[in-house]
Amino acid sequence: MFGNPEGARMRSRVAVLAVATTLSVVAVVAVRQRSAAPPEAIAATERVAAAVVASDRTALAVEPLLRGDAGTVDWLLRHQPALVGGYRVSVVRNGASGYHLLSEELVYHLGVIDTPTGTMLLGFRSTADGALVFVTASFSDFPAAR
Repeated sequence: MFGNPEGARMRSRVAVLAVATTLSVVAVVAVRQRSAAPPEAIAATERVAAAVVASDRTALAVEPLLRGDAGTVDWLLRHQPALVGGYRVSVVRNGASGYHLLSEELVYHLGVIDTPTGTMLLGFRSTADGALVFVTASFSDFPAAR
């Protein structure tokens, strides 16, 4: 049965199907790993938002993900008035829910701090060993649709 040309075609089809299935599974695992909101990103976004509202420069300076970057701390504190009126924290995959910051290869997750007057985004990526790294931040003074 498999010794004839039809059998060879069948073996080729089975091999192609096996390779395609394997590649699909690998792709799904990679996307899930990059799209799952890590608990660390949620916690860090909440800590940053609370420190900004309190104008707590010290808390921001010792925030592990910000690595003591004085420029980032100054930038975050400049947006303190926007957060004082209340805020809502969430984390989404970069490019999801209408939020996008840099490329999806550079920023995997966005810490979203929605306020009545605008939206602050904190961009994070995951390293090969799964550690979360802060990449950049932005602020838009267009409030999120609620």
